[in-house]
Amino acid sequence: MKNLSYAVITVFIFALFISGCGKKDDKTDVTVKTDNNKTDVKTKDVDVSTGKLPDDFPKDIPQYKDAKILASAKTAMGTTVTYEISDKPKPIGDFYKDEMKKAGYDADKNNDMMMTDKGGVMVFKKGGKEYSFTYGWNDATSKTSLVILIK
Repeated sequence: MKNLSYAVITVFIFALFISGCGKKDDKTDVTVKTDNNKTDVKTKDVDVSTGKLPDDFPKDIPQYKDAKILASAKTAMGTTVTYEISDKPKPIGDFYKDEMKKAGYDADKNNDMMMTDKGGVMVFKKGGKEYSFTYGWNDATSKTSLVILIK
């Protein structure tokens, strides 16, 4: 639960920072909705949720088995989804490398150089958008964290 709280706070602060870059707004309306242990926080520029994907998350991005969605954030700059997965990083990286190719995404030529047994970064492109997958092993939790960024 402590990791979930940190993840939600981190994603929310990141989303607020990104959405506020270069803007000055004297009034920010915030809506908070909690339902079934899931929380949605919405402002004019940011939509942050815990435990669920954004409604418009691409259906052709595969979901890793038993991946727990910690939080998601949407801004004008892009969408971020943070997962926690019990498996080690290598099978997760291999899964996304293979499945994204099958779904018609073009892999960055440097993806293999940015992957190790402890984590990595993979970048894919499709339809004028960039999809980056950043993942790494956390010794404290014995889980892999995965962040998907769509911009």
